[in-house]
Amino acid sequence: MYQLQLLIISLIFLVPNSSGAAVVKRSVESTGVRNYQQQISQQDKNNVAYIVNSLGMEPLYKIPGLQSSLKGVGAKVEHIHPLRFLALIFTDEQMKASMQAMRSRTWIYDEFLKGLKQSLEKESSRGNLTLDQAKDFSKRVDLSFELIRPPVEKRQWANLVETLIAKVPRKNNPNRYNM
Repeated sequence: MYQLQLLIISLIFLVPNSSGAAVVKRSVESTGVRNYQQQISQQDKNNVAYIVNSLGMEPLYKIPGLQSSLKGVGAKVEHIHPLRFLALIFTDEQMKASMQAMRSRTWIYDEFLKGLKQSLEKESSRGNLTLDQAKDFSKRVDLSFELIRPPVEKRQWANLVETLIAKVPRKNNPNRYNM
């Protein structure tokens, strides 16, 4: 009986990928845990870019009109581990610039940060945000682990994001937005 249940569960989550091969797809709702090692699809990258770039770069008067779209796209990326979400942002030049711009939009940045802190805290509380993951994350964003370690160990998520905004290397002039 147990093997039959496992077979049924695995069939529910089998979906064809672009080449037609079956792959296992698990959502946050089905597993309850976001997998740090899970591959990030191009659609996920596009969705994260849409959220971050909209909040950081769209004219302020347009943001309220984008709210339902942003929430819908946000629901589509809930399955991404929060450190991988941050890695997507801080390995993309446009999103790095958008985060810098968003930080000056206090009410938008505060709401974005609130959700991000909740996500980081939830995974940390579950034991699903480890120093090994943080070390891998620091390599992904090209930042010293010693800068990332203290806020991760102390669960100071706002400090972690501020460190990323301030310290992740930019390919272009990093001070071009500081006027």
